[in-house]
Amino acid sequence: MKNISQNNPEFYTSIAKYYDYIFPLKNPAFAFTKSLIDKKMSILDAGCATGSLSIALSPYCHKIKGIDLDSEMIKMAQIKATNYSNTTFEEGDLLNFLVDNQENDYDLIICYGNTLVHILALEDISNFLGQVFKLLKSGGRISIQILNYNYILNENITSLPTIENEHIRFIRNYNFKANLQLIDFNTELILKETKERIKNTTELIAIKPDELKSLLIKTGYKNIEMYSSFKRETYNNKELPLIVTAEK
Repeated sequence: MKNISQNNPEFYTSIAKYYDYIFPLKNPAFAFTKSLIDKKMSILDAGCATGSLSIALSPYCHKIKGIDLDSEMIKMAQIKATNYSNTTFEEGDLLNFLVDNQENDYDLIICYGNTLVHILALEDISNFLGQVFKLLKSGGRISIQILNYNYILNENITSLPTIENEHIRFIRNYNFKANLQLIDFNTELILKETKERIKNTTELIAIKPDELKSLLIKTGYKNIEMYSSFKRETYNNKELPLIVTAEK
């Protein structure tokens, strides 16, 4: 089985120092997650990248820990969190993070930024969801944000909106494979100041909403809710975002 640690680890390392230009923290994600927490809660951010969301949430919870496979991302997050005593960041693999965390320790575990689909087999995603289930306290919740691959495949969407600002231009395209379960995610990052171009390709699993829901149910989660945006818009099959929450 292939897992996230084997799936082109250089993909994010090569863009780590530009990550906050590409994906700055957006208020809907912050507001949605803030609505799930209170000052007594312990939170785990699985796939935290450079830690912007974790740090923004830190004043509103008891403690928050971010993990990410990419060491460069974690270094940046640790620097940003210097003055946040309740916030820690560690390098870690999403398929093996029970080793460094205690069971029944977290009130909320978030997995945003389309991180989940870097785990390339449904069996491994089930493993990840099972680990999260063990780490959550009774009544704790998981919150996931990925893209709606049912919509992407049905509509044959081969490119995502280009991200552009004064610093960068980030182009994203898909190549569908024959079985339509794994897809190639091709990106080109153009740095406007230096004109440098950074090209990458990595595989993603095109997990569909119903497949994810089935895995959550099989693992033992309840009260599963699905949205088409962080603004809690009712889930439909004609939007790119997919937000899923579930309770232990």
